Amino acid sequence: LASIHNLGCGRWRADQLRGGSCLQLWRCNAQLNVSKCSGIRTPSGCNVTRGHSSHASRRMPHPPAASKIAQTGVGQDSSKPSSIDVQGVLLLGFTGEEQAGMFENATSLFGDMPPSALLNVSSSMARSMTVSQLVQHLAGRQEQQQQQGDQEFAQPSEEGGVCEARVIYLIGQSSQAIAPGLNDALVEAGVAPAVIGMLTPKHADLTMEAAAHMLRRAHARYWDLVRPLSLGPHAPAVAAASASSSGQQAVAGGSNEKQDVLAQLREARVVVSATMDAGEVPSPFGGWRRDEAQAVVLDGLVSSEERAALLDWLTEPGHDHGGPPPASRWELSCVDREGDNPTWGLKPEVLKRLEEEPPAPMLALQARLAALYPEYQLAHMPADVLAEDEGMGMGAAGLSAFVGNAVMNGDPCAWHDDADPASFPPSSPWVHCYGYYYNRQPRRPRFVTLLLYLNEAWGEELQAETLFADPSADAGIFVRPIPGRVVLMDQDTSHRIAAPSKAANGAPRYSLVWKLVWFDHDDPTLPSGVEGGSRSAGAAASKQQPGLCRPEWGPPMRFGSAGEHLGRPAWQQ
Repeated sequence: LASIHNLGCGRWRADQLRGGSCLQLWRCNAQLNVSKCSGIRTPSGCNVTRGHSSHASRRMPHPPAASKIAQTGVGQDSSKPSSIDVQGVLLLGFTGEEQAGMFENATSLFGDMPPSALLNVSSSMARSMTVSQLVQHLAGRQEQQQQQGDQEFAQPSEEGGVCEARVIYLIGQSSQAIAPGLNDALVEAGVAPAVIGMLTPKHADLTMEAAAHMLRRAHARYWDLVRPLSLGPHAPAVAAASASSSGQQAVAGGSNEKQDVLAQLREARVVVSATMDAGEVPSPFGGWRRDEAQAVVLDGLVSSEERAALLDWLTEPGHDHGGPPPASRWELSCVDREGDNPTWGLKPEVLKRLEEEPPAPMLALQARLAALYPEYQLAHMPADVLAEDEGMGMGAAGLSAFVGNAVMNGDPCAWHDDADPASFPPSSPWVHCYGYYYNRQPRRPRFVTLLLYLNEAWGEELQAETLFADPSADAGIFVRPIPGRVVLMDQDTSHRIAAPSKAANGAPRYSLVWKLVWFDHDDPTLPSGVEGGSRSAGAAASKQQPGLCRPEWGPPMRFGSAGEHLGRPAWQQ
């Protein structure tokens, strides 16, 4: 782990170190290999994480120590004197192997606290016991210390299940002193960081699960981790559609808007619904799970008028799209692989406007996507809190919730992933809140890319297809850039652009990319009253999440390692 302090612009990835904690980091200069039990995924690099600071304060100008937590309303309440004099730590969301590491390093992590001051709270305990009951239980353990010694308490256990919330709950005034540097100490011990909170009397009668959800929600709010897509004037229509699909009564006054926004949605047609890159991956709750990436291609989700209007907005009205993009909004800034020449990308100020002031065609597309996937709360990827500021090496635009591409003949295009929640630096507030996990992990936000092709016309001879790889099968699929076509894919899917052919005569292939995070509607970190759906309807629907490949489309095409045919003898006698 000491090598993480020396990483510059090299790409690195987090994988399993203790149980499902995903915190072993290594450097890959050109390619990175991520092992799955049944195969190897080998994208050429991840354009998300570049470098690591050993101290969270270097990455974060205002680390969420005790004073910041108090500002969010979940810290120590000085107006109410506490009668609790127990000193200890409640651990939620840590696997047995992680607990073992923490018990082994109890002195360095938690000061002078003995192992008996650490209590692992299982999922069943968190649901059934209040904070005050757990504190009393911890006090009883400490009383037994004098008779039985610390060794009696140093045996971690996952009995009762691992909590969904990953929280370290500090009890007592002296324990609060360790809060500012605790996550850094955890990383040094090989354990992924967590949300850190302090006991307050107003938590006493809450279940531990409810208190932990409050802490995580406050953390997500402070760091702005949940950034819902704006639906503009279409929000009532989407809410009505979501209520209707879940059997609830539609909101009053939403029927006309619903008809308008869903009219184009009825024209959408499925072109591809596929799974690929299958294997076994570790779960943050312990054990392993089957994992498959998904990709979907839809035609007709965007009208030709909306596509043309959005292209004009991204370039300039009347711009000649047969030549390079206008320098007023575009610059040579995009690279898929370190050392390659940059290609045309949107300037940072334009990318910022896309998120803060989306034009009408974008609002329409976002509303249709929300209506198509009512089981999720769709949000922008919080790019600024996912990776280090220093040495990212990703071009002038840096990491963004949007990417604009204007690829031309001869441009270098390399295999890459857009993002992977198993690859973010440990100083990221996202890791503190959600931990390390592989994408598509149940009960965790899902990272999804939306790609929209924008050219008015693009013949087959011009090429510039989007290619998707299944590295375990050494094979892939490709998608032609049909004008107005929409591609949805998991962000950790290995993919690349094929540069346009000479027949394009210098014309760029335009596309706009949304980097999204899809939350279950019952995710406890979601703020109340978010735009575009019903929490109660989503909570019921999230028990059977459809993924990108919706069940009403029929079984998806199972490609490469996701199919049953991979590796079978071709000739059977």
